[in-house]
Formats: sequence, C-alpha cells, structure tokens
Amino acid sequence: MAEEKGEILPALKLSYHYLPPQLKRCFAYCALFPKDYEFKKSQLVHLWMAEGFLQESKKDKLIEEVGSQYFDELLDGSFFQQSSAKASCFVMHNHFNDLAMSIAGDKCLRMDDTLQENLPCKISAKVRHLSFKHSRYETCHRFKFLDKVKKLRTFLPLPVMSFSGHLSQRSLNQVFTNACCLRVLSLNGHDIYELPDSIGDLRYLRYLGLAQTLLQWLPESVCALINLQVLILRCCCRLTKLPTSMENLINLRHLDISYTLELDEMPRGIAQLKSLRALTKMTTSKNNGMRLQELGNLSFLQGDISIEKLHNVVNVQEAMDARLMDKPSLNEISLAWSKDFNDSRNKILELDVLNALKPHENLSRLVIMSYGGDNFSNWIGDSAFLKLEKISFNFCKNCTTLPPLGQLPLLRDLCIQGIDQVKVIGAEFYGNRGHGELPFPSLINLTFDDMSNWEEWLGIEGVLELPKLRKLHIRGCSKLVRLPNLLLPSLCELWAAECHEVVLNRMQNLESLINLKLNKIFGLTSVIKPFVQFPFTLESFEVRQCDDLVTLWPSDNIARNLVNLRLMVIESCPQLLSLQEIDVLPDLRILYI
Repeated sequence: MAEEKGEILPALKLSYHYLPPQLKRCFAYCALFPKDYEFKKSQLVHLWMAEGFLQESKKDKLIEEVGSQYFDELLDGSFFQQSSAKASCFVMHNHFNDLAMSIAGDKCLRMDDTLQENLPCKISAKVRHLSFKHSRYETCHRFKFLDKVKKLRTFLPLPVMSFSGHLSQRSLNQVFTNACCLRVLSLNGHDIYELPDSIGDLRYLRYLGLAQTLLQWLPESVCALINLQVLILRCCCRLTKLPTSMENLINLRHLDISYTLELDEMPRGIAQLKSLRALTKMTTSKNNGMRLQELGNLSFLQGDISIEKLHNVVNVQEAMDARLMDKPSLNEISLAWSKDFNDSRNKILELDVLNALKPHENLSRLVIMSYGGDNFSNWIGDSAFLKLEKISFNFCKNCTTLPPLGQLPLLRDLCIQGIDQVKVIGAEFYGNRGHGELPFPSLINLTFDDMSNWEEWLGIEGVLELPKLRKLHIRGCSKLVRLPNLLLPSLCELWAAECHEVVLNRMQNLESLINLKLNKIFGLTSVIKPFVQFPFTLESFEVRQCDDLVTLWPSDNIARNLVNLRLMVIESCPQLLSLQEIDVLPDLRILYI
C-alpha cells in the first residue's frame, strides 16, 4: 500500500498544482475532515465563506453562488465524490484526503484517535484550523494546548452518531479565552445548556453552529457578533426564544432554526436583516413578535422556509404584504396552521390567507399542514408551476375536494394525509390534459394516509394508469370500496393497511413489484386472490393482523414461480393454519412474530 500511495500521490499533486489559487485553499481546508467523513455541499460552502476563501463575483453572483461554483469545480475534478450511502452528501477519496493533509501542513490539526494520545506535546503554534471527534465527556485538559495556539480560526467538532458530546462550562470558557481570532465555532451535537456571555467577545466570528444542543435561549451578547454570517440552531429542542436585538447582526445571511418546536415567537428585528438569504422557519405572532407581513422586507430569501402558526394572522393584508410571489429563489415552502380545529377557526379568512400566500412559480416543494378552509386555493395545482416536484397535504380536515394535481408535469412525490371530508376523488384530481395525455406523468411516490371518509376513487373511464409509480402506500382508508383499474407497471413497493380487500383487487400489471406489505386488510382470505397477475419479481412479503387470511397461495404452481422470494414475515393471522404451499421454496426465510 505504501508503494501504491507513493505512486498515486505525485499524480494527485499534479492535479492540485493546476488548480486556481482560490480552489487550492478551499481544497486544503478539507484536511480537517477525517477519511470517509460525509459532508454536505452547503455546510462546506458556509465554512469557506466564514474563512474568507470566497470572493464576491463581478458578475452579480452571490457569495454563496461563488462557493457553489468552487465546489462543483472540485467535484468535477474528482477531488470530491458523491457518497454511495447518502445521495445528499459527499466524501473525499482516501488519497485526496492524504493530499489535503500534506498540503495543509501544520496549519490544520485533525485530532483523530491516533493524535489524541500525543496531545498537547507537539502542537505547532501555527495551527489555524482545528477539528476533532467529540468525546462523550470533553475535559478542559483536552484543550489545554490552546494556550499556545493564539490565532485559531476554526474550532470544529465532528459528529459521532452514537452519542452526544458533553462540553463543560469550564471547557467552553477555556475555548473562548484562547480563541479571540475565531471565524468558525461549531458546538453542534454537544450537551450544552447555556453559553457564557463572553461569546460576544469573539468579534471576528462568522459561523456559529449550535445545532442539536440543549440551549433554552442565547445570551444577548450574541448580538454583538456583528460579523456573524451563519447561525445554526437546527433541532434545538429546548430553545424557547432568540435574543431581542437580532437587528444588530447586520451581516447575518443564514439563520437555520428548523425543528425548534418550542420556539413560539421570533423577535421583530429579524425583519431588518437585509443581508438575510436563508430563514428556515418563521413563526407568525399576533403579539410583540415578528409578524407575517414583515417577511416582505426580506427580499432575498432563498432555499426553504416553514411559515408556522398562520392561525395568528388576523387579516389577509398581512399575507399579501409577505410577498412570497416576489421571492423567486424560495423554492421549498411549508405553511402550517394550528392543529386545534376549534370554533375559533375562520374558514373564509384561512382561504383568503392561503390565496394571498401564492409563491413564485419556481416552487419545487409545497407542504400544507392543518389548513382549515373548505377548499384549497386555485394556485395549488396550477400547471404554471412547472418545477413543482413534491406536495404534501397533512390534516387539512375541512377540505372536501383535492386540487387538479394530475396536470403538474414534474410532480414526483405526493402525500395526502388526514383529509377527513374527502369522500370522492375523481376527474377534478386529474386536471386538464391534452388528448391522450395521462395524469401524473412523472409521479413516483404516492401516499394516501388516514382518509377516514374516503369512499370512491374514480379513474378515467374506469381506468387509472400511473406508468412511473414505484411506491404506493394506502393506509387508514377503511371506507374505500370503489376504485378504478390501477395499471402500475413500474410499482416496486406496495404497502396497504387498514383497508378493504377490494383495494388490492383493482391493482393490475404489477410485474415489477419487489416488496409487499399488508396489514389489517379486511376480508382478505388469500393473497393470490386480489391480483390478476401475481408478481414473480417479489423478494419480500409481510402480512400482519389479517384476521380473515386462510391461505397464502392456493397451489404449489403459483408458489414455485416466486423464484426471487427470500423473506416472509407473518404476524397475528389466526386463521392461517398451514404454510405447506410454500415448501417448494427452499431458500425462503420465514419469520413468525
């Protein structure tokens, strides 16, 4: 291996040699990542930005767009590669990781398992960037070496998925005392309950990561960090409030407060942050907090946003003033009202608000939760939304009909859950199509869940063909008794639960089915009976709590054709007395639960 490494490294160095200077330092910075470490593009771009590696473009490109371009150029040159485990993540090949380490020299210190035993005896005072695998209990002794590293710019713990790290108050103070030059401070994933006020002394800080910590609030001194560009508070499950003087963070570009369930109100000063590009959550207030209309001041928002507590909106003008239609870079939007459907809900006002919150047609994902109107807005399903790929309706309990989603050309994922008042789904769902055009031409994943009053699913002249559908989940649709013939030639996964056997009876052309899960299917006596042509591609099959099931397949001939079936799970099927019909499958593994 040493000889192979010796041959490959010079060739890689040659590739590095021809990189432009700005890409060289961006790549060398990645020496902080251990081998096989998975990172996201946005994460790395934010770190580069905080370190000052990205220069504003003369072509009106945002600094984030410059970073994205740098990343893509390194990816095209194979300095990075897409992770095989997570499509949204990237890794460095081991040889490129070695190259980055050799280039970074003593400016980057990666405290991996081999180095920790030797610290702090041979640490160079030239260290500028530090990363380390966090331990379950971090001690101040571990960071004693910082006393002689006076110009540290990066303090970056890397996550260990099996546990959270604990960083004591004493250790935090030690880091802050010796880190007056910090640009990047990440405390993500540590059991931190409070930050010391001295954090406000880190006047050069541009990136502050506090994701998955146990903070309930941030000290007001955070608002003294006038150079801060990125503030990450994602998944801070105890966070209840933000500092009141947020308007002082004049350079803040990214505020990630997604999945902060206890954060019920936001300071109005956020609306004054003219540089803000990303605001992942906005909680509407009717008291002293940020109001919905103040989103209109944030003209450059991009990416995704969840707008919550919309039941607090008292007039439609607030929604109009939010000006979502004027934000073309905002491509993922979630709109949420209260889960409490009481008498105080105003159906007409909620429809007017939803109408006024029409986004730009660049939208790619839409989620609507707990909306209380009788109907959805006309803009939902409008074929002008050519880029819309994902839609989810959750617990919109008063809606009686669904929008014409079948005319959206690129819709890939559709989830309809808890729409209690829908009884019939038919032509209105498919929309206007040209002659011979099928509805939902791009649909891959379809879920119907908890549709307690749904009775009829009507097709087009008794048929509904979904040529690209790969996953179909139908659960909690106990009244559904009338369906079209469903032609599903690409279906790979079918999960049906808490519904009648008739749902299965109407499915045809299942020649691609691989995984089949059945749970609480009323009236199901035999698995083969519902299918006109049973799928011989089947690899796994689960059947649970089917009280009427007597037999799986009525003959050995059918079972003998299931040559790919390897796993069967059977749970609580009291009338299923014998499995002799599958003795002809010697490689089949059966689990009884």
